Amino acid sequence: MGVKEVPIIFFGVDRFPALPLEKLLAGGYNVRAIFAAPDKDGRGGKKVAPVAKVLGEKYGVPVFQPVKGGEILPILESLGVEGALGVLVSYGKMIPQAVLDWFSPMPIVNIHPSLLPKYRGSSPVESAILNGDEKTGVSIIKLVAEMDAGDVLAVREIDVAADETSSSLYEKAAQVGWEMLEGLIAQIVDGSAKSAGQSHDQATFTGRLEKEAAELTSEKTADELERKVRAFDVSPKAFLMHEGKRFAVLAGVVSEKRQTALDIEGADGKFYSPTVITPEGKKTMAVDDYLRGAGRG
Repeated sequence: MGVKEVPIIFFGVDRFPALPLEKLLAGGYNVRAIFAAPDKDGRGGKKVAPVAKVLGEKYGVPVFQPVKGGEILPILESLGVEGALGVLVSYGKMIPQAVLDWFSPMPIVNIHPSLLPKYRGSSPVESAILNGDEKTGVSIIKLVAEMDAGDVLAVREIDVAADETSSSLYEKAAQVGWEMLEGLIAQIVDGSAKSAGQSHDQATFTGRLEKEAAELTSEKTADELERKVRAFDVSPKAFLMHEGKRFAVLAGVVSEKRQTALDIEGADGKFYSPTVITPEGKKTMAVDDYLRGAGRG
């Protein structure tokens, strides 16, 4: 069987860019079904479809949006597909063992944006930025019932730039992940794919980012606040409270002295000085423009 003839069942995409799915679909791979998150509530009561659903409809691939993991197996059994390879990219829910067994002897392979076993869980990219890591990476693993604990099929390092945001680092990871996956599919098909177990005693875990964790407060050093703004650049966005008002913070610098009334003095005595903000209910603007009164009305 040729590489592009292998039936592929795709699971995702939550926080990760959709590039791997787009490449599979546009490249003529035999994607037989896509499992995506349910539609979300949008403005005006309208439902917003996840990008995986939009792409599936564009390419004429059936899309399923089960709410619970237990709903997956009956859908798979109804497809009439045999010998499928699973590809999972940030699906957002655990895959039951019965589903893993359905794919056997093929695996479900998971593109995970960290150097496993470091940063298992749902926010590996953000955690790398928050912790000031100079390098992170992408691991492709065989999915198992335990979170991100499967054998590693491929791994590649990625540099974390000094001005890296979670958005830009996810984009890097998506490109690298696709390059790795493209070669790996061929190795799985011809039987040459090798894997190695993880050092589970060295595992670290990351959780889903909550809105409360995105607040900028004086409990952190100025450098930590600067990293937090870059890590929390999508959803939830980093924010500060000033005179009872909420300000999303998009960019800023570390200063030795206070620059504006919106500066936060960090635990190290230095200041984090926001430079680009979104006042609640207003458009995004430079801090100087806000303080001159442009955003106060």
